[in-house]
Amino acid sequence: MSQSELEDLTCDSGKTIFNIMSTETQSNIEALERKVEELLALTRKLSEENAELKQQLQDTRSERAHLVEQREQVRSQVESMISRLKSAETA
Repeated sequence: MSQSELEDLTCDSGKTIFNIMSTETQSNIEALERKVEELLALTRKLSEENAELKQQLQDTRSERAHLVEQREQVRSQVESMISRLKSAETA
């Protein structure tokens, strides 16, 4: 069916079926564009949040490693004190 034939088909408001289909198609495209934009914004936000969480995890791991090292130093110092106290008792 040619456009002129479609233009001959009109509804009660005077709009042609072709115009109605175009308007409806345009509305669908615009709605789809909005959804794509929303998805892109959400993707960016989640990507940023993911990067922040990865950094927090790395910081936490580093802090934990430092605390484990400190704990080992303290444990070694306490064992050394205990050994000196035992030596002092037997002397």
